[in-house]
Amino acid sequence: MSKKKSTVQLNWETKNKQITNSQQLLKDIEFVQPNPIILDQGMIVDFKNDYFKHSKQKTNKLIKGDNLSVINALINQKYSQKIDLIYLDPPYFSNMDYTSNIYINNDSKKAVKRPAFKDTWEKGIDSYLDMMYQRLVLMKELLSDNGSIFVHLDWHINHYVKILLDEIFTPNNFINEIIWCYGGGSNTKKSFQKKHDTILWYAKGLDYIFNPQYRPYTDATRQRGLTKVKGEKYKLNKKGALMQDWWIDINKILSPTAKENLKYPTQKPEPLLKRIISTASNENSLVADFFCGSGTLGRVCDELNRQWIMCDDSNIAINTCKYGLITNSHSLPFLVQTNHLNENLDKEEKALEIVNSSEDKITVNINLNDFYHSSEIEYLEIDPNYNGKYFCSNYQFISQKRFNNFSLNNINIELNKKLNPYNLAAKATNVYGNNKIIIYR
Repeated sequence: MSKKKSTVQLNWETKNKQITNSQQLLKDIEFVQPNPIILDQGMIVDFKNDYFKHSKQKTNKLIKGDNLSVINALINQKYSQKIDLIYLDPPYFSNMDYTSNIYINNDSKKAVKRPAFKDTWEKGIDSYLDMMYQRLVLMKELLSDNGSIFVHLDWHINHYVKILLDEIFTPNNFINEIIWCYGGGSNTKKSFQKKHDTILWYAKGLDYIFNPQYRPYTDATRQRGLTKVKGEKYKLNKKGALMQDWWIDINKILSPTAKENLKYPTQKPEPLLKRIISTASNENSLVADFFCGSGTLGRVCDELNRQWIMCDDSNIAINTCKYGLITNSHSLPFLVQTNHLNENLDKEEKALEIVNSSEDKITVNINLNDFYHSSEIEYLEIDPNYNGKYFCSNYQFISQKRFNNFSLNNINIELNKKLNPYNLAAKATNVYGNNKIIIYR
């Protein structure tokens, strides 16, 4: 007997705004081959004649832009039914604006508050539901027939969004309500401490990808060698105990000095994303995150051999993603795109300052203060053979410790003359999320 389709829906005044697939485009602005170089005093870097060539087919994508426009552009680029997993960590309707707080050189007197994203809504919950509904409807079109969506929320709004998901994906395709429990301090005095998030898992259809995940047995269970279910005793599974829908073994990133901490608010820990991605996708699956924030999903996908698409409209988010991918040992090349087709990059030309020249090499000087004050530079990228269309980041200079001053104001680099060194370009990103390109002629 077939189940009768539910007629229960969530309605609000502006819900019936037309959802259209507008003709959006994406523009390539950078291709990044992660190859980080830690700056040191007096260094000379030898850039060999090995600048990469790449194919845009099956290339990971980091996209700067409003995710509604980006989703439309992906549909226009024939990504419909191509994505096996979408993970969403949207704003939670907290009515707060979030900042990324850093200290330059670990100096508390040099605190910088960088705007990350706004979670405030002009028309209250109606505005929030408008935002989510339009995007969820179009995201369903991107999912493959085996695809799933995981929507990560908390107590503020999850009950409303679940009704939207029931309407869009149907209650039959609701798989799990996952409760992620975590620790940490709280100032709550008149209620129980709120120490969990909710992750809603819906599938596109009944034939969804599911790779069971397991947790280690307790010491007592291992010593006994058996587990009890409803009074019956069973031998232990070599893989462990099948995961349940409440997760207590992964904590938030609480330490400000943790290696994983990229100083982005609401950053999620890699083990959490690793569990979700391992569960609902396979090797070579395409996975997407349209509120990508710090870019945890991309770093985990590179480790697990998944392809990825990430999107955010915040400069701080995009540059945090880039830094995390550049410095991650598992990272693969990725393309940076934007839907801001008329966006003007801060770009200028300068004469190439040659320090030394030999038969097959030249040594050139790059003055960091031509970009920004060196204390503000977070990382510097080099394109040894700039093509004039988009920047190919082949090398990335970073400081020994993030947000510490670059240890010098000038960098001397050696270039192979076969590279056509008179097409050298450099791109600096400062701690405020701004970029500047200088092309050396």
